[in-house]
Amino acid sequence: MPQSQNVPATFVVGAERVAKCEPDVVIRHLLDASRWPEWQPEIVSTVGPERVQVGDVVHGHADLLGFGVAGRAAIHEVPDDGLVEDVLVGVRMRVSYQVEQRRDECLVRATIVTEAPTGISGRVLGFLLKRRLRRMQRTALDRLTRLAEAQSSTGIIEP
Repeated sequence: MPQSQNVPATFVVGAERVAKCEPDVVIRHLLDASRWPEWQPEIVSTVGPERVQVGDVVHGHADLLGFGVAGRAAIHEVPDDGLVEDVLVGVRMRVSYQVEQRRDECLVRATIVTEAPTGISGRVLGFLLKRRLRRMQRTALDRLTRLAEAQSSTGIIEP
């Protein structure tokens, strides 16, 4: 009788927002690691290129569930319409963004896939983490779309 594979459970958190601008304006913000703290609520600081490419690793500090942690994002894919990264900030996550043209605006989608913590304490942490990731993702997309729309209307990227 074959042994069952002990595959860790994962959970997926997704959100989307509409930005009243061209997709390339949103993509510019997604790929500029130096600006991630402006729109990602947990990120305190980053050290990385202004335009990430496949294989780049961005280091930084974040505040996740009230804990200050060092983190890193390994850039996995940079398709024309987004970004896929492996993020490690206390927990490991696969984070992806996709930007799709819709008439005179664009749809920005974000997805986080993470391994669910195990054990009794892990279940409590998993519950808190999932709620926090949902809130974080909504806030991040709100900020990202506002920044992109502001830049689109002025043509200037403010530092």
